[in-house]
Amino acid sequence: MDNQTYEKTLLGQTNFANTFPAELQQSDLIIKDEYTFDFLELAEEHSEKELENALIQKIRNFLTQMGADFAFIV
Repeated sequence: MDNQTYEKTLLGQTNFANTFPAELQQSDLIIKDEYTFDFLELAEEHSEKELENALIQKIRNFLTQMGADFAFIV
């Protein structure tokens, strides 16, 4: 709720189906999805490498908590 995912989803809706011809209907695929990485607690300005490292650390921590039956290979 804090990151307003519902509101962002509503704003991200398009009218491609009503306005584009059928052969161009997949044009909406060129629009990037918006991702929320608030849980990583990165600074407002961060590098792609910092983002990658933070995601890997979260994945590693999650799988460690799941038990010994899971593996994450970088």
